Amino acid sequence: MPWIMPSVTGMYLYAGIAGFGYGVYSAIDQALNVDVLPNKEEAGKDLGILNLATTLGQAVGPTITSTVKTATGALRLHSPSPSSWPCAPPCSCCAFRR
Repeated sequence: MPWIMPSVTGMYLYAGIAGFGYGVYSAIDQALNVDVLPNKEEAGKDLGILNLATTLGQAVGPTITSTVKTATGALRLHSPSPSSWPCAPPCSCCAFRR
């Protein structure tokens, strides 16, 4: 959508379409997970393990990535010095850098 309509409205439409698509995918995925569970009496435990397997990588991945980048020195932890700003710091265009 941003290629077709490169504007704020295009991004809102993209977010809506992507959110709807992910919601449909998640609902169907969860329904299929319930259907293939081996023991219906332990469905809650099995779904919890599936959820943990799905979200653990999303939770641990950024932590590992930031640790590796920080350890290798590839991460810049501060903004550029005020002398490299295009204008004086009180202006509105540079206020976000403080």
